[in-house]
Amino acid sequence: MFNESTQRIALTRTQTTPQAFIVRMALLAAALVATLGPQAQAADRASDAKATELIGKVAAAVGSYADLQAKGDVQYTYVFRDNNTFTSDISTERYLFDGELSWGSYAPHHHKKFVFPDQEGAVVQGWDGESAWTTLNGQVVAEPQAVGLAQFIRKTNFYWFSMMHKLSDPGTTHRYKGTREVNGVAYEVVEMTFDMPEGAQSDTYYLYIHPETHRVDRFLFTVVDFGITDPVLMEVSYQRFGDIQLPVARRYTPALSWDGDVDPKAVWIDQQMTDIQFGNGFGPEDFEAPR
Repeated sequence: MFNESTQRIALTRTQTTPQAFIVRMALLAAALVATLGPQAQAADRASDAKATELIGKVAAAVGSYADLQAKGDVQYTYVFRDNNTFTSDISTERYLFDGELSWGSYAPHHHKKFVFPDQEGAVVQGWDGESAWTTLNGQVVAEPQAVGLAQFIRKTNFYWFSMMHKLSDPGTTHRYKGTREVNGVAYEVVEMTFDMPEGAQSDTYYLYIHPETHRVDRFLFTVVDFGITDPVLMEVSYQRFGDIQLPVARRYTPALSWDGDVDPKAVWIDQQMTDIQFGNGFGPEDFEAPR
């Protein structure tokens, strides 16, 4: 789980518009899910057979996490654009799939949304599997909030990249919710929830699975940890890389209901991944803090 300083950053950097607040909380939800794993206590529930079958079809279509691990590592360019404020963070991302290690480099002027909006110069962040670190112009920044923010972003970006390959992670539960028609397509809908530590409440995801491609083209999710129980809608587009498919283009906005309706005037938040290259030969030492 994230510490209090990380949560404080998430809150203080979103004192702008309600939609910007939801954007930041949406990212936090993804990161929290990504870090639960073995820390969570199993709930007394089980996935139903239909939902399990559909999630299996998703893995067969886009690839499993084992398929990602077989590729060793990845490097790509990531653009996170907030169309409410016309600000963006642009980073070169590197991940090592064994251990879920994460590294990101922001050139000067490319970290104006969340990373260091009030600073100039190059920023590098890392997660070595145990701790996070960050540098500004090559100098290690030890301030706790900067380190907490680095941990938050490193885990969040990794999770958005690999989410579709981690739908069957331990601690996930799936329930079939029937079909929903969107643009003439009768999507199979699966509810996904997560085993949580005692006293915590799970977020809810509604995965819209295409009946022919078996990909998750859209999903709805909540951020109950911060009182956001109305769903946020994410839409994704895929690109194939050998035996796997990745949601290289994503956009999201608050939804009006669990049917996935949105305000026609809604402003979308865009996420783009380009220049994706696997098998770069990265090792754990490449994700360690500078000494």
